[in-house]
Formats: sequence, C-alpha cells, structure tokens
Amino acid sequence: MQLNVNKSNEAQTAFAHDPDAKKAAIVAIQEPYLDHLGGSRAPPGWTPIYPSDHHKKSQARSRSFLAVNPKLSSNAWEQVPCPSPDITAMKVQTPLGPVLICNVYNPCEVNTSLPHVSALLKAHGGYTIVLGDFNRHHPDWDESRNAHLFTSTALNLAQPLLDIIADTPLVMALPRGLPTLQSTSSKNYTRPDNVFTSTRLAETLISCDTTPSSRPPCTDHFPITTVFDLSTKEIPSITKPNFKKTDWALFRQTLADGLELLPSPCRITTQSEIDARAGDIEKAINKAVRASTPVLNLCARSKRWWTPELGAHRSVSRALSARSYRARADWDDPVHEEYRAQRNRYAQAIKDAKKAHWEAFLEELGEESMWTAARYLSTEPTDGGRTRIPNLNYIGPDGSAASTVDNDSKSRVLMNTFFPPAPTATPDTAQPSPHPTPVEDLPEIQTSHIRQVVYDMKPFKAPGPDGLPACIYINTIDLLDAHLLPIFRASLRLGIYPASWRESRTVVLRKPGKPDYAIAKAYRPIALLNVVSKILSSCVAARLNNLAEEHGWLPDHHFGGRPGRTTTDALHLITKAVKDAWATKKVASALFLDVKGAFPHAYPPRLAENMRSLGVPTVYVEWMLAKLSGRSTCLAFDDFTSTPLPIDNGIDQGCPLSVIFYLLYNAPLVKVPQPLSNELCVAYIDDITFVAWGTSFEDNHRTLVDMMTRPGGGLDWSDTHYSTFELDKTACIDFAPPATSKKQNRPALVIRDQVITPVKSHTLLGVIMDQTLSWNEQCLKALAKGQKWAGQLNRLARMSYGTPVATARRLYLSIAVPRFTYAADVWFTPISKGPGGRRTGSAGFADRLARIQSTAARAILGAMRSTPTSSLDAHLDLLPMHLLMNEACQRAAIRLAATPRSHPLHKAVLRCSKGRKKHQPPLQKILKFADVKPADFESWPFNRRPLPCSPSEPFQDRHRAAAEAWADKPHLLIFADAAASRAGVAAAAVLWDDGNRELRAGVRLGEPDSLSILDAEVAAILLATHLVSVTQEDNIIEDVSIYSDSQAAIACINGHAEGASFELLKAARRGIRAARKGSGGSTISLKWCPGHLGVPGIEEADAEASRAASGHCYPPHLVPHYLSDFRPATNPSTQKQAVKTENRSLAETFWALSKAGVKFTARFPGISPRHFLAHTRNLPRSSATLLYRLTTGHVQLRKHLFRLQLADSPQCEHCGLEPETVTHYLFRCSRYSLQRQLHLGSRGPDYLRLSYVLHATAALTPLFDYIKSTGRFVGLAR
Repeated sequence: MQLNVNKSNEAQTAFAHDPDAKKAAIVAIQEPYLDHLGGSRAPPGWTPIYPSDHHKKSQARSRSFLAVNPKLSSNAWEQVPCPSPDITAMKVQTPLGPVLICNVYNPCEVNTSLPHVSALLKAHGGYTIVLGDFNRHHPDWDESRNAHLFTSTALNLAQPLLDIIADTPLVMALPRGLPTLQSTSSKNYTRPDNVFTSTRLAETLISCDTTPSSRPPCTDHFPITTVFDLSTKEIPSITKPNFKKTDWALFRQTLADGLELLPSPCRITTQSEIDARAGDIEKAINKAVRASTPVLNLCARSKRWWTPELGAHRSVSRALSARSYRARADWDDPVHEEYRAQRNRYAQAIKDAKKAHWEAFLEELGEESMWTAARYLSTEPTDGGRTRIPNLNYIGPDGSAASTVDNDSKSRVLMNTFFPPAPTATPDTAQPSPHPTPVEDLPEIQTSHIRQVVYDMKPFKAPGPDGLPACIYINTIDLLDAHLLPIFRASLRLGIYPASWRESRTVVLRKPGKPDYAIAKAYRPIALLNVVSKILSSCVAARLNNLAEEHGWLPDHHFGGRPGRTTTDALHLITKAVKDAWATKKVASALFLDVKGAFPHAYPPRLAENMRSLGVPTVYVEWMLAKLSGRSTCLAFDDFTSTPLPIDNGIDQGCPLSVIFYLLYNAPLVKVPQPLSNELCVAYIDDITFVAWGTSFEDNHRTLVDMMTRPGGGLDWSDTHYSTFELDKTACIDFAPPATSKKQNRPALVIRDQVITPVKSHTLLGVIMDQTLSWNEQCLKALAKGQKWAGQLNRLARMSYGTPVATARRLYLSIAVPRFTYAADVWFTPISKGPGGRRTGSAGFADRLARIQSTAARAILGAMRSTPTSSLDAHLDLLPMHLLMNEACQRAAIRLAATPRSHPLHKAVLRCSKGRKKHQPPLQKILKFADVKPADFESWPFNRRPLPCSPSEPFQDRHRAAAEAWADKPHLLIFADAAASRAGVAAAAVLWDDGNRELRAGVRLGEPDSLSILDAEVAAILLATHLVSVTQEDNIIEDVSIYSDSQAAIACINGHAEGASFELLKAARRGIRAARKGSGGSTISLKWCPGHLGVPGIEEADAEASRAASGHCYPPHLVPHYLSDFRPATNPSTQKQAVKTENRSLAETFWALSKAGVKFTARFPGISPRHFLAHTRNLPRSSATLLYRLTTGHVQLRKHLFRLQLADSPQCEHCGLEPETVTHYLFRCSRYSLQRQLHLGSRGPDYLRLSYVLHATAALTPLFDYIKSTGRFVGLAR
C-alpha cells in the first residue's frame, strides 16, 4: 500500500493501524511525519527504511519512507542506496528474481527526483515497481474533466516521467481515471499519485486500486493498494512460554514426578553419562514447562494507547470514506460533510487517546513501574520500528573491499569480528619454567553452594539456547540440586563438560551513536548461555576468586572484578601517585593501553599456562580447557538465526567466569612495573594504565618505553598472549602541576615505530583525567550528564499531569544524582568555609550543579521559575547541592577508612590521614574533610556474607506474622528487641519455656548514637542465643523459636543483606551454631514478629530493652562475655548514617537562614517544609502543584504576577480592595464570599487560617472544592 500523509502524525498513526495496511507486505509513505530528531513512525514492529542519506546533517528533509512487514524475511530484501531525500528504494527477492521497488516523491515545481529514478532503473535492469506521489497531471492518467489542469507547463513537467516510462519500458498499473487526491480547498478529485511496473512484472499483477475506506484523517490523498501474484520468503512463527504466568505449584509437582522417573543420582564416570544425565534433567524441566506455563502471545502490531473507542471511530471513518469516494461525482451528497466531520473526530480521538494513556501511565507510576519510565528516559529515541543490519562492508581474504549480500554472509563477517580464530601458536624454543606445586583445593561443591548461586540470580533475564530462564531454578532448586550435584562434581573431577552446555546464542546489537552501521565494528555481541551452565560457572568462579585472594594470584593493583574494589579506588591510586611525584618536585606520565578485543582474543592454552604458573589446582585448569573447547554459537539478528558456528578461541563474555579468567590472563601484564623504579601499573579488567615518574618527561617516556619493550614487558605479553595493543588508540598524558605545566616540554613517545603524541586529557573508567588534574573537563561532563537527565525529567513531570511528586523525586535521587556524582570523591573538592567565611573547594562548580537540581526540582514540583532554589530543596527534602556533593565525598572517605590491610589503598589511606600541605591528593582532602581516622573504624573484610541458608523471600505481612507468633508453641520461645534513646543503646531478650519458666536479660551497649539500631538488634539476637545455651545446661531442648522485630537484622544474619557490624554478626552466628549443637542438637528458628501489634513477647522485650538502656543490671551469667565487655569500633554504616543526619541538620539550618526560609517561618510557624512530601502523597499531581504554589506564594495571582512584570497592577481585579495575595484570594475577596462560606467557613474557624488550610490533611478536600468553585486555576484544580 502507498499513501501521502501530508507530514501528519495523526494520518500516519491512523494508517499504521488500518486493517488493510497491516496486511500489506510493504507500505510506501510519501511526505512522512518526522519528529524533531528526524524519526518517522513505522507501523508497530515493522522495519523502517529511510532515504540513504537521511541521517546526514546536510541532507534536506526526507519526503519518502518505506516500512516492511515483519512477516517478510529480512533475508528476502535489502535497501538500494539512492542519494535523493525524495526516494527510498529496496530490492525484494521473488521466484521471478529480484524486484526493484522505488518509492518516489516528486516536487510540484521541479523534477529533481526523476533523474535518480532513471539511474536506479538503468542500474537494475530487471523487474521494477515505481510508485509514489509524482505531482504530475496528464491525459494519460487524469480524468478528462480535469482538462483545465493540462496546461503547457504541466505537460512539459510531465514529459520526463513519460520518457522514463517509455525508455524502461513501464506500464501503468493503476487504471486511468481513478482519482487519488481530493483537494482540501476546491474538493476536486485529481490524480497526482501513480503506480508503474515493468512489462513482464505486469503479467503477475492481480489488482491495483485506491482504497478509500483506509483513508486516514489529516491527509487529502487516498491509499493505493497494489497486489502481485508473487510469493516471498516469510519468517516462521515463534512461540515462547510466558514464565511470568507459570503455575509454580503445578510446575513443581510435574517436575518432581519427572525426576522420580530418572535414575537415582550416582557417581558419573564418562562423557556420555554426563551428557545423558544433563539431557534427562532438561527433558524433565521442559515437560513441566509444557504442563504449567502458557504460551506468550506476542503482538507487535498493537499500541498500548489504542482503545476500543478508536476502533469504533476507525470503522465509521472507513465506511464513510468509501461512501464519500463512491459519491465523488455528486458534491451535494451529505455523506461528504458526514465524512469530513467524522474524520476530524477520529484525528482528535487519536490525539486524546495518546495523551490520556501517557498521563494515566505517569499518574500511576509506583515502586515497580517507575523503573520502566526511567528506561524510557535513558534509551535513545526510536521511530517504533525494528532496526535491521544493512549489508556490511568488509575486507576480503585477498585484501579487496567487499560487501555482504545476505544474512548468511553477514553472520560470517560478524562472527569473524566477534570471535576471531585461534592463533597459530609458534613453538616455544625456550626451556619451559617449572610450575609450582598447585595449592590445595577447596572442599567439593555442596548443594549449599548451588543454592547460593541460584538465589542470587535474576529470575527473568534472557535464557540461553534451551529457553529455560533462572526463575525455573530459583523456584525448584530444592528438587534439582541433588540431580545437579553429581553432574557438577563429575565435570570438575574428570575435566569434562556436557556437550549441550557448550552451545550458546549470540544476540547482535547496535552500539549507540556510531556514524556508520555498515561495518561490523558498529555492533556488539551479547552471549546468552544456558542458565544451568552458568550455575556451575558461578560456583567455580566463587571458588577461584576465593583461592585467588587467599594465595595472591592476582597483583594488588588489579582492581576489576574483585570484592571491595571499585573504579574510584583505581583512580585514587593513580592520582595519588601523580601528586606524590609532584610533592617531590617530579613529574609523572601515564600510558593508557587499549587491548583489541580483549576477551575474544584470549587464547585458552595460554590461559592454562598462566594458571599452572600461579599454582592453580590442576582440576580447574583441565576443566577450563574442556569448557572452552568445542563451543558453538548461533548469531541472532533481525529475524534471522544462523546455523551453529564454531568458536575456537576467546572467553565467553556472558559467563560468570569471564572476569576471573581474564584477570588471570593479563596478570603478567600488570606485574610488569618494578615498584622500586618509579613505576606503577593500575588495571581494571582490560583497562591498563602504566605510570612512571621522574625529573623530566623525557625520563618518564624512556621508562614507559622500557616497560613496554623489556623482556616480559607489555609488548612481550602482547606477543605471547596473542593480544594486540591498538597503538593508534593508546594515549599518553604528561602530568605537571598547574604552575609549571605550560613551561614543560612534552616530547612524543615512540613504541615500535608508532608515534604517540601526549594529549591534554583522556577518559579512564568514565572520568576525564587532564594533565594538571584540575578536572575541569570532568566537571563539565558531569554537568552535561546531570543537565541532560534533569531535562528528560520534564517529560515525566508536567505542571498539570505526570508522575507523583514522591516518585519523581526518587527517580531523580536514584538515577540523576548517581550519574553526576560518579567518582566525585576523585574530582570534586569538598566545600568548607575558610577564614572570613570564604568558601573553599569546588564551590563554583557546586553552584553550577545546583542549576541541575533546581531544574529537576521545578519539574518535580511544577513550580514557577521565580521560586527560590532553597524553597525547592526544602520542600522536596533535598540536600542543597554543596551538601549533596560533600556527602558523596564523606561516604567515600568512610568506606576507604574501613578498608582491610589487604586492600591496595590501605597504606595510602593511613598516610593520607596524616596529610601534607602541598599537592594534596583527593584521598587526603576527603579524609580530612570527613574527619575520619582509619584506626577508629571496624575493618570490613571482603566476602563477609555467609552462604544464604534460604531464598531471599519477602517477609509476611505484619498481621499474618503476628498471628503466627501468637500461635507458635515451641519448647523455648524467645523474643529479642533493642532500644535506642537518650539514655543509651541497649539489647534485651525474654525467654519462656513450655514449663512457664521465664528468663530476662539485657545489656546496655553504649551511649546514644554510639552504634546503630541494626547493630543493637543483632546484639539482641546474640543475647537470645546465649539464653538458649544457658537453658540447655540443665534441660534437653528440642525446638527453639527466636523472634526479632528487625527484618534487617534477620536478613544480615542469614546472609541476605549487609550493614551490621561484622564482629557482631560473627558472634551472633557463632551463638546460633552453639545453640544448635546444645542438648544433643536443637532446632533453632529465627523469625520475624512485628512490634506494636500486641504480641506479648515482643512488647516485653521492648520494655526490657528500655530498662537496660536506663542502666538496669542483670545477672552476669545471663549476658555473654562478648556483650558485657562490648567496646564497638566505629561501624562504617553507623558513621554514614551519622553523616547523613548531620547533613540534614545543616540543610535545615541553611533553609532557616535563607530569605525564603525566613518568610516561610513567619507565615507558617512551627511547620517544616519537609512535611510537604507526606502531605501530598495521595494528591493528584495537578493538585500537588497548585498546593505548592499557594504555599510559597509563587502562584498566578496578581500581586506575584505584578512582581514578575506580567500584570499592570497588584490589585485584585475582582474586588479592587487590596493586592491579590494567597490570603486575599482564599479568605478576603468579596467575589468568592458564597463559595468561601460553603466550603471553608461552614467547617469552623480553623478553615479560615492559612497555615491550617494549606498544611492540614483534613483541609485538602474543602480547599480544592473551594478553588474549583471559584473557577480559578482551571488547568490545575481538576
């Protein structure tokens, strides 16, 4: 089908939903709608085709557009390039041969598109269809009654088209005399559109006719449908299970029945056995899937905003359009006016439906759906169609330029780019160095390890070739672990791997922002592995990571993929090295290396040699080689999936083992520097930075060249590990203090004839480092990031509609703030006040960042631009920008102060805590500002969480949990609670047994704010376990229930959360283990019981904790020695909470001293602006916006408008008695006396007080009823 939509979004949208258009194989649009980014609107799920140069900046507006039905195989067509913005061309493979389709828009005054049409036809020379809006009138196709259009000028303009028809030759497929346009002004029917086809192809023509019933609103053209008797290759339909609607009870029962039929788990000894066992499990799971999981109904043609009402409008419009077209000879027929009115109603209904759907979506945003909205903001805008990989240009084996012709050739080019072949290993003539004795391996894999891995998985991530997502294993691992364990153990023990697990599916995605998508490097692979294989890989990765940390296999300065190490740690180490060099009057240079295709080029035999030289247990070396051999993958792009293609090199990037494998692979490269020779290497996975310092840059460059060229150096590693440095992408920065930087000579660096010119700045790990470490470019980058997202927030939060205030605020804090504060502890200097009140630090930049927050806050609140920033921050409970940035630095300082001795920054933190005056590194600045002393902090070791003993499931609702606690009748029942008050922090426990015995114990843990309430709750559970042990001395205890009202404490002890003191957690877990061993073995259950619901035990424990906080003493034997002598080190979580509290206090002081704060306090004494969020939680967005404006006085009343020079007088235009303020409008204006008495005055005197009306929940409904009755603020009072 074809249609000129007159650049109308409504016309193109309606046409895309037309039933006839949906059935077409190809839709040709002339004068398409284009948004401000140049995107059109393809039918949902269809593949759009723009003119070849559409995305070039110098290109004129495109006036031609094609959309291809997803049913048509992407292997059956390709776009034909044409430089004209008015032509889109494509070639379709048919049984007759390739057919060229040209969609043409020819301007009215000139024939600029026709020469391009002629060139396309000559180049093709085969079957052809030329269609479009030619804007030409001629007796050969127009009706005779339109003879007044056949002027000499019109005939002359039509002649080039007639010449093309004669030369090719072409025949006209659309019968003569059929009009294709009704003039909007004169209502005359004419024929500017046409369809031409080559003579031989015309033999297959079935029909070519206008389709008036499919005419959408907002266009004066009629659609044309052309049908040929040609079959094309269609893609097969694909069905998928909808696991989000699985009946898990039925699934578990079916799976259990299937597993019962399998041989009982036993020791596996051969490859065939492991393949058979893995296959049997997969069959049993698939049987359960078929029995319990419905099929996912995918419909790419529907839009979520489409409603039945629009369908009804469309049906009426189609019928009236057909009737109007048939009656085109009778202009007086009333059907024409009926159709015009209905067409306008249909267009308006489409606009209203889109707007209503978007507004409803925003208003209903909640905890889950807000992340969907965030994804809309973060992703690149699209036209709604499918992307398609074009023919790819590549260099052939003979060195000549070539291009792919079909999907098979595309897959081969992409495969060679993503997975380069294994190198031809050269024989090593050197004497092999002896390998150290492998270290002792960890105990065999247990089911607990399998469960830990499964519980940490995301349930609905894309599965591998077997189609089984992680949710299956999460819900059934208790049934499957006994069957998986023998497979996992045999795989490791024998060095074998199930054949089906070697298969993967690789999805090909575009890299965003690339200028040319006709080259393979513009795409990236996403490897999808079978989830069951990732479970085993995760188990092995955890073991290798633990062994690597324990035995020091990895260099200290290898930061990526290791627990407790971050990108900012690596940046801190580099900046400290540079500043240390400056402090000794030296300069520093850094060489940033770029490894080409790091993971795909990793050679497994070389990795095995590295592992052996480190002493990695042989079992992992042999297993790695087995896992990485014999692999294959199917590339998936567009609607095409390739046949399995072999992979004989590299590391699977989607595998949990990929990081630890690559860390072991490039560990020799990180070890190149000699620490005593002013050399350093800092690595983050495949980002490698060599740093050297000396008296001059010439000396530094010689050192860097030596690091690259020495035996065992960088280039040696590159040669022996078959990994290439892209020296043209390698960067070098020569760092010098700002005072001397301009005077320094920065010579070029030469490595293997590659000249590397030092640059002024380079991006490392997302941060722009410059040669003077002034961070100006990084600050601008952070500013741009924040500004971009703050601007995007306006799409979600409008003045009169949009997401609720609280949800928009959370989006800002969760997405925008982390983006512009990333690595702030490296590049931002905390702000403090120096002598005379002068601000020091990055004050100027914080002021610029404050504009981001004010922009976002105005959008969130719907505030007027005149509203003070301090008011916006206070009402949204946001820290002022200088405090927000300071807090980011303080939190980083606290984290670094608690690093263990094994952390590479530990010594640097200790040195920086002492400090120096000149060239202070960022680490010293944040430690000094945060006023933290590393010696005072509890050191948090890595991997401090135990194995989870159960899935991390949500706790029950409060009332059900309380009812279960009431009904629980174990041998011992213990309730634990904590208290924090001005008297101090304390923990307590109350024990009852079935013989009515009672024990009470408590302990005061410290002064107020000395430790967190979470730590106190963990201490209370420890106290409870001690009471169990005391009772077990004289009794045999079978079962024990310990109840705590802290979900966080229970989650920390069970290993599902962090934040509590590491030492306290260790003591609590020891107490639970000891209680389980007592009395010959007791069952200990740790449960949650909500407080303040009348459960006697938890209320008693709460009262006992308050007594203990006040200093009440208990018998010493009832309190464990650990708690009686408890002297806690500073818990980082507690300190972070204290910093948060202090900054909130500073923010309140900042608000109170501001002009807006002084005015607010005078108007509303005793009321905090932070109350606003809770006050408006249940209000529609428009009401919340209006309430905020009334509260601040920045509202569209005449006094405020006069201040903004938007009104000629501040006086009320209704009564003229006094300036129109909020108080006057609400309580004094005589114009609204009746409304005021009805809605406000009749309810009592409180409703005539401004502070009550604007801040009391009970007054909200009367307030807005009053505003609606006055007829003011119509857009907001809805």
